[in-house]
Amino acid sequence: MAGRNNLEKAEADEIVDALVDIQNAGYGVMFCKDPEKKDQLLEEFKVKAKTGLTQLESRLKSRGGQYFTGNQLTWADLQLFNILEFLKALLPAPAENFPLLKNLETRVGDLPNIRKWIEKRPK
Repeated sequence: MAGRNNLEKAEADEIVDALVDIQNAGYGVMFCKDPEKKDQLLEEFKVKAKTGLTQLESRLKSRGGQYFTGNQLTWADLQLFNILEFLKALLPAPAENFPLLKNLETRVGDLPNIRKWIEKRPK
């Protein structure tokens, strides 16, 4: 799941780092107690998330549009699915304007073990 060689491993790590940066930016919004400050942080986060997702869409396209690394499923693709699930708490349909990311999210979500977990996980 890490990649077949050092280059693929580095590419997967690059994607995961970018996804974690987006996720970390969202924590400030989620845990802010001041409603006015929270609104301001949410607006700033929307810009950061859009920029990050635009860059990820571009990277996915440059690598063939199917997977982030080596034309095979890696942990970077799983992490995309995970982070997009997280983003749904802050943004409605975060991947809606990113067709390649949306397609990858759907394909990962349709994997039998992922689908099974989503159906049975605690709410």
